[in-house]
Formats: sequence, structure tokens, C-alpha cells
Amino acid sequence: MRLHNIFEPEMKIDIELYIENAFSMQPLDEAWYTTSDVGLLTDHADGLFIFASTVVAYIRDTESMSDRTARLHTAISTMKTARSRQGP
Repeated sequence: MRLHNIFEPEMKIDIELYIENAFSMQPLDEAWYTTSDVGLLTDHADGLFIFASTVVAYIRDTESMSDRTARLHTAISTMKTARSRQGP
């Protein structure tokens, strides 16, 4: 299957569902992410599942909720910095 032939809005929806599902399956007592966080990760993935799966693996690779939250914020901060360097 040629992923570059898939309609872009469908890819974005699929990636968003993937991230949301991966995060929501974590056995933690309280929410450690927001829908805005999922949206930022989805937008930055830019249709690339490899990006989404890599960032999800990085964030989820810890048992501690505080570590997971810190990794999420680090990933989002890094993405924002990279985007600002690219310019408009």
C-alpha cells in the first residue's frame, strides 16, 4: 500500500487515533495529557506514522507519571523549537 496516496485528512485522523489510543491505555490514576497535546503531536507528525510511533514510544517508556508528563512536555517543546527555526 502506498501511504503517500492516502487522503491526507484520513492520515491525520488515523495518527490522532493512534496517539490517543496509545496514551489512554496507560494504567495511570489520572490524566497526564490533554487533547491539545495529542493535537500538537498529530500536527507535527505531518502524516508520518513513523514519527508518531517514535514519539509515543519515547513518552511511554517509563512507569512514572511525572516522567511521562516530563517526556511529553519535552517532546512538545522540542517540536515547537524546531518549527520556529524552520520559519514560515
